[in-house]
Amino acid sequence: MEQKVLAFIKKHQLLKRDATVLVAVSGGPDSMALLHFLCGIKTEWNLKLIAVSVDHQLRGNESYEDLQYVKNICKEWGVRFAGASLDVPAYKEKHGIGTELAAREVRYSFFEEQMEKFDADFLALGHHGDDQVETMLMKLSRAASSSAFTGIPVYRKFSAGCIIRPFLCINKRELEAYCRTHQIAARVDPTNQDNDYTRNFFRNRIIPLIKEKNNNIHITVQHLSETLSEDESFLRNEAEKMVNEVVDFQAGNSMAAFETNLFKNRARALQRRAYHLILNYLYEVLPKDLSYAHEQQFFALLQREEGNTRIDFPSSLILENNYGKMIFISRIINLTFPITTR
Repeated sequence: MEQKVLAFIKKHQLLKRDATVLVAVSGGPDSMALLHFLCGIKTEWNLKLIAVSVDHQLRGNESYEDLQYVKNICKEWGVRFAGASLDVPAYKEKHGIGTELAAREVRYSFFEEQMEKFDADFLALGHHGDDQVETMLMKLSRAASSSAFTGIPVYRKFSAGCIIRPFLCINKRELEAYCRTHQIAARVDPTNQDNDYTRNFFRNRIIPLIKEKNNNIHITVQHLSETLSEDESFLRNEAEKMVNEVVDFQAGNSMAAFETNLFKNRARALQRRAYHLILNYLYEVLPKDLSYAHEQQFFALLQREEGNTRIDFPSSLILENNYGKMIFISRIINLTFPITTR
């Protein structure tokens, strides 16, 4: 397993020598194995490791004991430790969001603080190949476009550094074998068996069925995720060029306009991404009720060549095709504002 992970790290350039690495450790087998693995290469790579751990206060004393367990292991392994008990239930109630989202926002806020405190280069997370399969299948069950069909990134920018996931090349079975080999004891979160959580449903019900046909599905899906990410990055860059060439933004980016013929001359894949880029410019925050149906309405409106037709989008945004000139405009803007197009 170790050689496979090292090859993956080198392929994606996930680490550099003399780096400061925060390791998110919950006490579970995935993160404990990650911390142990990084301790094993610490001397060779001259890494400065700091374990960061969060008690979300969702499981009473049990989750607090997880935090203390990680703290004690770090003392035993000679790893610096930074942990905190954070009131996720109060945060959830204050912001009116679900438990999983609240926990994630609180956790990552703490991680960001620690990245700044230690001037860290990387935050290492223990997501593995089976997590990637779960994520991609969850996206497949609800994504309406290829742009939304993305997996867990191998790395991404975070704070002043990057998040890295060195274990995406291995599966849960390999991680558990690693823990047995190195006699790593881990804490088990009982909520992982609660299939009311969407991810747990896929993990416990769907993935085992797929593995009956392809036990290396994590390798296939990781390759798919990487190639899709590369393709999407290229298409998004091309769409940005298209928007810069075709679309005029006015009134402090509260209005956008373009000639429909210029827009329709581009490849449909670029048109779709350009449409979403325009919305990202116009909306400060994308409305929750903005859906695939609105994209269909946009493309139907785009095809009209005569007359003046208008449709309403969420949050007071109006789309108008005025004899081949497409205009996006907020209701709060005076509709007589002069529009110019390329």
